[in-house]
Amino acid sequence: MRGIALITALFVVALASIAATALMTSTAIALRRTENLQDSEAAWWYAEGLQSWIAGLLIRRPGQPDVDGLGDPWAQPVTYLPFGRGGVSGQLVDLQGRFNLNNLAATGTAGTYYQQQFRRLLANLPGVDLTGIPDLGAAVEQWISTSPVDNNSRVPIVEATYYLSLAIPYRPSKQLMSSPSELLAVEGVAPQIYQALEPYITALPATGTQININTAPLPVLLSLAADVDASKLQDFVNSRVKAPLQKVEDAYSGKDDLLPADVKSSYISVDTQYFQLQARVLVGSDHLMLYSDIYRQQGNTPVVYARSTGAR
Repeated sequence: MRGIALITALFVVALASIAATALMTSTAIALRRTENLQDSEAAWWYAEGLQSWIAGLLIRRPGQPDVDGLGDPWAQPVTYLPFGRGGVSGQLVDLQGRFNLNNLAATGTAGTYYQQQFRRLLANLPGVDLTGIPDLGAAVEQWISTSPVDNNSRVPIVEATYYLSLAIPYRPSKQLMSSPSELLAVEGVAPQIYQALEPYITALPATGTQININTAPLPVLLSLAADVDASKLQDFVNSRVKAPLQKVEDAYSGKDDLLPADVKSSYISVDTQYFQLQARVLVGSDHLMLYSDIYRQQGNTPVVYARSTGAR
């Protein structure tokens, strides 16, 4: 009997130990989960604060000229700003320093110009073989432009045939692109072409947007005309951080004389309305990537019109 009692006592102690271990493990997991939720919430608040601070940098002060350049405070990246249990880093990108894919929906003379500009941009990309690739500008135009439809289809059959023949069929969107990554869905755009284009393109919620020549990278500047002087543009890129152009007319005259007269002044600018905040927030174990598209509207008030997290 004593042996049975001893075994029973040991069994009870073992069960109690297992229960205590399970309770401690469950409590530790719950505490860890709570800590993760707190870190995630804190990361969002810090991201919101960074977004508000950046938007404030875009407000022009009285008497400040309507000029945006890479020497401005908004253009300086934050490498790492520590706080408490983490830190933030990020940069503000001038989206009007890039080619707006939605400009390809423009019609008339402007539409013809943007098609030619896009072809020149593609031709200026190093290491990209376009042999056998269809006219990508025309393909993008068909993807986004609202053209007449027949009675049985949302888009013309001739434009939808390629997309409907795919293993997983879909139709052209027939509306402005909301993200440059949408270009990957367009006929003829292979991943390597998109990767080469990605630093130089954007998808703004408007057509006919201008290129800010004070911030555009060299391949975008070279795409403005067929007969631009590449050496002059390179010299300008090297000096514009300290000496940006103060007005559009300066691009056609004086010592700069950067662009030929056939580049209409309505295609370029020296100021910007569209920006993108690219921010990384670290709080404890939480990591947040935030992409906020900001529009500096008439009246000088910046507003966030689109936002995403994770990969661009």
